[in-house]
Amino acid sequence: GNGDHRGRCLEKGRLNMAPQALSLKRNVLYGLIGNFAFALTQWGIIAVVARLGSPEEVGAVTIATALVTPIFFLAAMSLREGHSVDDLTEFTPDHYYALILTNSLVAMGLISVLVATWYGGQGALVQLTTLGFMLVKFVGTQANMNYGVFQRAQRIDYVAISYVARGVLGLAGFAAIYASTGILWLAFAAEALMWFAAQWVFDQRFLTRLGARRSFARVLQVSPASLWKLFCWMLPLGLAGFFMNATASAPRLVLAQHVDLAQVGIFGAIAYINTALVTVSNAIGSASAARLRGAVRNGRRKAFMSLSVKLVALSSLIGASMIFAVWIAGPLMLRIFYGEYYADQKLFLLIITATAIWVAAAPLQFALTAGHAYWRRLGVSISAFTTTVVSALILVPEHGIYGAGMALLAGVGIRISLLGYFFLRLYQSIDGPQQAETGS
Repeated sequence: GNGDHRGRCLEKGRLNMAPQALSLKRNVLYGLIGNFAFALTQWGIIAVVARLGSPEEVGAVTIATALVTPIFFLAAMSLREGHSVDDLTEFTPDHYYALILTNSLVAMGLISVLVATWYGGQGALVQLTTLGFMLVKFVGTQANMNYGVFQRAQRIDYVAISYVARGVLGLAGFAAIYASTGILWLAFAAEALMWFAAQWVFDQRFLTRLGARRSFARVLQVSPASLWKLFCWMLPLGLAGFFMNATASAPRLVLAQHVDLAQVGIFGAIAYINTALVTVSNAIGSASAARLRGAVRNGRRKAFMSLSVKLVALSSLIGASMIFAVWIAGPLMLRIFYGEYYADQKLFLLIITATAIWVAAAPLQFALTAGHAYWRRLGVSISAFTTTVVSALILVPEHGIYGAGMALLAGVGIRISLLGYFFLRLYQSIDGPQQAETGS
């Protein structure tokens, strides 16, 4: 009828008015800026605790992040990446939002149980800090799904603006409460609140511009059967993300069993630089995910290889620059950010070398995701995790924090080797349209 016709015209008009996609170069630039700024603010939180608190409190934050972050990575199931490369022929964005919300609620329940049981002997400082940090990750995981929408629309400038706003407001809220009260869990709760405010102000506005604002009621109406189907399809990618993050967490948890909380704090403060810089490297993959998927889907092997090589070259340059900077001014950097107690050049070089290799290989994992080679990514992550855990169990008892650093390096070596192998396998398989390796 006339009403349906007017509705179609209005929808077409909204689509025509939607912001145009940015070029790859601009998206990569915005991605680097946004992720770098966000990483600095997260690094800033560790610096605030190191400067205003004690090494034991930094240790509590280290243990909290080591437990909470991998679990929320599993809850997120890399749905942001999956949504950005999904052809959306079977699932809608509502499915992705519903699944990430469901998973996040389950993750909060699991963490609460682990805090009451496994962390029962760690004391109130570690337990309450873990629960406070859990709130931060819950809000951040929901925002991450918005970034998947922006990423799919190739508007990484929206991601960058949201990252900067969320990071700056979160750091300000955390620092203000921690400086005035000295209570870690309360400071993390303040950070979570500021993150939610930034998401509401900025993300919702950008989603409206893209015509992609979600109705919470519609998200809740997604059928359990279709949600389960999406869960099963994304499970290998989610597990890959979990094991990838657990690889970074494992040496910290092993270390906590062999040294005091202050030593864990030293390792955690320096190792957090690893986390921050990997966040920056992910910007390159996020900005290029949609284009890589297009090359795989349309059978354009040369375009796929050319873009992947350029991304690896850029990431390798970033990694090499990191090593050079630490070699020249590592102790000075640590003294400025954390204080004299944390200025361990040997440990810094170990961790930054592992990080540089990780950063250089990051584009290859996004290439596998673009090819829907989720099971292969899972194999890479499990292998790297196993290598890291075994190395940590062997090296940490004898070498302490340096053994934990060497364990990270061993895991990253396995990771880059397997990513390179599976990337070449994927490249050789691209010979026509609609390439997807959902079962391999």
